[in-house]
Amino acid sequence: MHHPPEVRWSVDGSPWPRRLFALVGLLAVLQVAWFTRAIGPLVWQTVVVGMGFLAATALAWQRSQSGPSGNLQWDGAQWQWSGFAGGTCVMQRHCDFQTVMLVSLQAPKSPPVWLWLQRAQDPYAWIALRRAIVHSTSPVQVRRAKGPAPAADTAAP
Repeated sequence: MHHPPEVRWSVDGSPWPRRLFALVGLLAVLQVAWFTRAIGPLVWQTVVVGMGFLAATALAWQRSQSGPSGNLQWDGAQWQWSGFAGGTCVMQRHCDFQTVMLVSLQAPKSPPVWLWLQRAQDPYAWIALRRAIVHSTSPVQVRRAKGPAPAADTAAP
């Protein structure tokens, strides 16, 4: 079986979460404005909903200012993250937009680390990184890592 080669990727804070939160905040404001225009005069419930959307967006924006940074490495068999004590971790792929990926890393007894990986950071190494991520997070590899595959049901003649 072929495995992707080793990959090292330096992770810095990504602007993607902030852009996403700005877009969601703008859409929330537009939705509340449209709703207010549709129902007539401004009522206190609409103000409360609008302020709730803005507060949630502002909190998410503030939390995304200091994203995780460190070194991510695929050694051909497992992932390692410089932020974990043991180093080794399990990766899950959540969103894949071809040039931007959202992944999470989980190590035993550690909270998960969420990373936005983007092609613009290192275009030459991006293909190798994507290949390693897709290989390690494919259903066959995940099932293999969790234990033996279930036996196939076959009908007896």
